[in-house]
Amino acid sequence: MVRFRIFSFLFLFCVLHKCEILNAASTKDKVKHKTRNKECLTPACKYAATTIRESIEPKVKPCDNFYKFACGNFLKTAAIPKADIGVTRYASLQKNVLEQIIKRISEPTQPKEPRWMKQMKNFYKACMDKRTIEKNGLRTELAKLKKAGGWPVLEKKWNEKNFDWKRTTYAMRRLGYNIESLFSFDVVDGVKSNSYKNTLTIDHTFYPDQRQMFMRGKADPKVKAYLKYMVDIAVLFGANKVRAEKELKEALDFEIKLATIAVSGEAAKQMKLSDLAKQYPSIPWKQYFNAILKPILVIGDNEIIIVREPTFFKKFEQLMNTASKRALANYLFWKAVQYDLGYLTEKIEKRKREINIMFGDQPEWTDRSHECLQRSTALKLSIHAVYIRKDFSQKSKKRAEKLAVDIEQQLKKIVKEANWMDEKTRTIGLAKLDSMKYCIGYPKEIFDDKILNQYYSPVEVPANDYVEASSNLLIFYLNRSFKNLRKSSNNFDWTLHMDAIYEYPGAAYTPLENSIDYPAGILQGIFYDMNRPDYLNYAGIGAFDLGHEMTRAFDNEGREFGKNGFSRDWWTPETNKKFIQRADCFIQQYGNYYIEEAHVKVNGEATQNSNIADNVGVKAAYFAYQNSVKQKGPEPKLPGLNYTQSQLFWIQAAVTQCAKYTPEIMKTVIATHFGFWDRNVDGIKKSILGDSHVDSRDVDNMLEVCLF
Repeated sequence: MVRFRIFSFLFLFCVLHKCEILNAASTKDKVKHKTRNKECLTPACKYAATTIRESIEPKVKPCDNFYKFACGNFLKTAAIPKADIGVTRYASLQKNVLEQIIKRISEPTQPKEPRWMKQMKNFYKACMDKRTIEKNGLRTELAKLKKAGGWPVLEKKWNEKNFDWKRTTYAMRRLGYNIESLFSFDVVDGVKSNSYKNTLTIDHTFYPDQRQMFMRGKADPKVKAYLKYMVDIAVLFGANKVRAEKELKEALDFEIKLATIAVSGEAAKQMKLSDLAKQYPSIPWKQYFNAILKPILVIGDNEIIIVREPTFFKKFEQLMNTASKRALANYLFWKAVQYDLGYLTEKIEKRKREINIMFGDQPEWTDRSHECLQRSTALKLSIHAVYIRKDFSQKSKKRAEKLAVDIEQQLKKIVKEANWMDEKTRTIGLAKLDSMKYCIGYPKEIFDDKILNQYYSPVEVPANDYVEASSNLLIFYLNRSFKNLRKSSNNFDWTLHMDAIYEYPGAAYTPLENSIDYPAGILQGIFYDMNRPDYLNYAGIGAFDLGHEMTRAFDNEGREFGKNGFSRDWWTPETNKKFIQRADCFIQQYGNYYIEEAHVKVNGEATQNSNIADNVGVKAAYFAYQNSVKQKGPEPKLPGLNYTQSQLFWIQAAVTQCAKYTPEIMKTVIATHFGFWDRNVDGIKKSILGDSHVDSRDVDNMLEVCLF
């Protein structure tokens, strides 16, 4: 889901910096420059001016309701598409980028194209070829099930004496099936355990909502619907309905028992593989792990394993020793085919969509082309490489990188002047900023065909067999994840920093790497353009994206990680105490906002990290822009808009965040990420005056300067 933000950046100065008056260029600005009143008439400037005019509601006074001033006309005219939950600037641009990508990967394969590009086009072609899928998909899937030992509910003769859940899991691993239906098995980044070494981890496999549903029992309406779904799918695969109802009910009983013992919240334990085998002796762990890891690597008795829920595995042993083999086999094969249903016939896909909708999982895309793009996760490096090579300017990347550095420098100044932070904490914080890594647009490796060919060399993607192509990609993806076990966790992995605005629209901070990603696809349109004044770009990508995410390194979550990503709370108790005191004004202020459309009040406690990051991020971006003006002088204004350059910074920052959602979605999202412009000026004064550094006249001046 796209990020939701209706926010305030008026109230900027309560936490990380003493309140001060911005040196904005207003009608009282004494700085003179002969270009100050010139207008920019490039197509980019005209487009920006038109976008602002179409968004703002000039009749609304900015100091009464800045959000409605900046986004009022947008809220009146924007229509939420029928299948969507809302409309935002990010989502609109994301859809445009996806259309560009689809256009590129739909192009016919050329003889001289590199292998990685052909593989990408083959998968998309196989996915789009519904006629071949309808003809051969289910037949291929049934053949796979046979190779894995056969789904009992489909088999005329199935000998349970020959069944062993471990051997079946090994076979499913080789065939590209999901192998985490009993418990999860993954590689965890070593920084989580303050080690450069990545570690294997095992855990139960249920999400909280799944577990709660199953624990309500078979009488629960959703559980009944789930059982009917299991039976319907088995019948579509060729099973007898009466037999399917009996056998899959038993498989469901097993799944309910498995969910019941999957209690979360227990402290994890690290133990050697040999100790794991002693702790849970009925499972041949060494054999199991090596069969799954094959052919990537082999582990020995001294390998460290993180056991997330030790009690679960003790109960798991007991359950596996008493479970019916037929029920267990039916469960394993059901979970295996469940992940393949989207690759099969239209009837099967339709039934899958019906149950998803019933469980509240609305399909993100209704168009087949978008579905096929969405399903190509393992090929995302290729997809993003094609987009960036064909539809992205490298000059935009360089300019955006310079902008990011400018904002970082201003954030450093804010940290240096923060009187709530002691010198020890400040020194570590500045070192963390110095060590912060940026991937703006893309990593350089995507322009090297040899690197991309080598990356995808282990996988074959036939253009005429969607099921096989999908299985091969799952095997490839799983193998890649297991290779990470022997990688040093402090290395910057370029393959994890490729996103053309495909997965997450906007910047993203990763505390485990102390890194910031900014998708190439967002460096365009309303957010960024090299051929327009930089006050629009600092506001467009700097304020609530780059500036926001840099600040994340210092919030209640980011503070738990050091400059290299290792778990470390580097705040002193005294700094923490002062931060809590100052953060409380954000909690109180945002907690007083009531959203009429959703009939809900904001939870200031739950949203404080986002609110602080918004405020500090836009402050750093604005200071960076003002510093640029000092160095290069004022830039031209926008045509047809009677606002100063500094005023246009604030308007542009707001316009990029205009969003319109259904009331139902607003209720959900407001609880987790929120900022809001709609406020009473007297209320703002009262909140700001809680800081002893502020004079009431300063507040009036700030309102006048920032909001005209």
